[in-house]
Amino acid sequence: MMEAPLLSAPLELATRFVVRSWLGGILALAVGLAAGIGFGVWQVGAARAILRDQQVWSHGVAVEDLRVSGHETSHNFVLNSYELTATFTTGDGQSRTEKVSFDAFLQSVDQDAPLDGRYDAADPSHVVLSWQIDIVRGRWSAVAFMGAMGLLIAGALLFLGMRTLQKFFVARRATASFEELELTVLSVATIRHNGRPTGGIKYEFAIPDGAHPGGKRPAKHSVVFNEKKKELPVFLSHDGRRILGVRPSSSQDVPVVPRKDGYPFALSDAARATLAAAAQRRRDRNAES
Repeated sequence: MMEAPLLSAPLELATRFVVRSWLGGILALAVGLAAGIGFGVWQVGAARAILRDQQVWSHGVAVEDLRVSGHETSHNFVLNSYELTATFTTGDGQSRTEKVSFDAFLQSVDQDAPLDGRYDAADPSHVVLSWQIDIVRGRWSAVAFMGAMGLLIAGALLFLGMRTLQKFFVARRATASFEELELTVLSVATIRHNGRPTGGIKYEFAIPDGAHPGGKRPAKHSVVFNEKKKELPVFLSHDGRRILGVRPSSSQDVPVVPRKDGYPFALSDAARATLAAAAQRRRDRNAES
């Protein structure tokens, strides 16, 4: 814990931080919930379609003069999607053309295999191809795969939303009464996308042992600053291994790491100058110790 404060209470939150936190947090929660429900409904529908196809194949009527056209789309040779058009003649001589679509995970249609088809006598528009039955295991695997992907996407968005709002509530509680911590920087990494820098710099840090509950080994946490916008934490050592963290008094919350201009707190020009001067003195003092 720091001996002399660099910031003065009470603090105020920056309006931009408040708006971005509420909008970002609620939007992530809403999209995550919608994604979870949407993927669930989608895959329940896919599972019902497979069950119906199996039933039609077991009890349906064989088609005549079957011709199939269409295309296969492979997604990284993992998920194969089929969009086909089946033209056939029913048992009573009607000529029909129906769309057939299905997905398979880690399995593909053997187009050299014999092709047959059956339709639902009560609903001739529902035709099932032997290819759909040949790879039924892959179709069930596709349902499981897409369901798992949906859970991962929904879970990630829900986690992001809760984390965003949690950070906001920690910062808001710190405005009334707070403690300042010297956080130990463990690593600094440039964030890249497809090998190209995004401008984001990720600082991984640990809370000092004395400020961690139960004397346990400090957990690792991280914060990202935008290098392109010249965003930096408040450095408390010349080597950049110590940065300022702020959290509500007498709490065990993960600290908020303010920028050198005080964000997410709204500081006046005078308060920013005071923070900069105090941080410089702290860096000098730490260099001497």
